[in-house]
Amino acid sequence: MDLNLDFFKKSKNIWGTLIFVEILFLGWYYYKVYSPKKQKISELRTTINNEQMILQKYRAKLKNFAKVKAEADSIEQLWNQLNKILPSESQVPLWIKKIALTGIRNHLEFTMFKPMPTSAKGFYTIYPIEIDLVGSYHNFGKFVEDLTNSPQVTKISNLDVTAFSSKDFPEFTIKAHFTLQVYVFTGRAVKALLNEGK
Repeated sequence: MDLNLDFFKKSKNIWGTLIFVEILFLGWYYYKVYSPKKQKISELRTTINNEQMILQKYRAKLKNFAKVKAEADSIEQLWNQLNKILPSESQVPLWIKKIALTGIRNHLEFTMFKPMPTSAKGFYTIYPIEIDLVGSYHNFGKFVEDLTNSPQVTKISNLDVTAFSSKDFPEFTIKAHFTLQVYVFTGRAVKALLNEGK
């Protein structure tokens, strides 16, 4: 068995050349293809992580959305109720007329119906009206009941009821003097709070 050593010598050079070319190719591939792609992948991973953090923040906010919406609905409902019980400043003449008509409907005679200076309190203003009237005890009680059962907020203060008699009006048995306070929504303090938040 005769071995051809020239073949191995030549193939050694070929193998060496092939290994050298392969190392060159791998170096070129690493620096020109793999390394830029690896850097791009790293940048994309960082971007994905940042976006996932943002998404988690929004998901956390979304979890509270139902609670916040329920609170907002509750506040809106309260706001609507407040608007019903506190007339606006533009509705004051109608409300004063309603008070007078309530007294007339209850067969009372106003001897004084005098609006007094207003008093501003935060988001509402108090409109006091000094009233003197005569009528029957029962009719006066019905008048007070109608005022207290109305949806608007009113307050009767300084109430003084005394006996009354008149030959011209025998059905009038009492004289009442009191201050009726009507609470009117102005929204001034609410607007100031909203402007502070801007």
